[in-house]
Amino acid sequence: MQAAVKDRIAHGTDVIKIMATGGVITPGWGPHQSQYTLDELAAATRTAHAHGRPVTAHAHGPQGIADTVAAGIDGIEHASFFTEDGIEPDRNTIAA
Repeated sequence: MQAAVKDRIAHGTDVIKIMATGGVITPGWGPHQSQYTLDELAAATRTAHAHGRPVTAHAHGPQGIADTVAAGIDGIEHASFFTEDGIEPDRNTIAA
């Protein structure tokens, strides 16, 4: 994650965006499934912030959303709380 973030910054990226979970049309990943661990998201965030870049994350699933909050990511796209069977908002994550 650190190398990927540094590479994007070296190529002039102003904002780092991470697909923390699958999307509605992401091949191989359901929108409720996390694509990165909390440690990986935190590493990307630390690296981006060390270079003065904000980080945003695409996150639909509850665990992915919670992990982006815990990792200190600056913004979350969607935050729909999709589960395998429906939608379950987590009030603690929302409050955080």
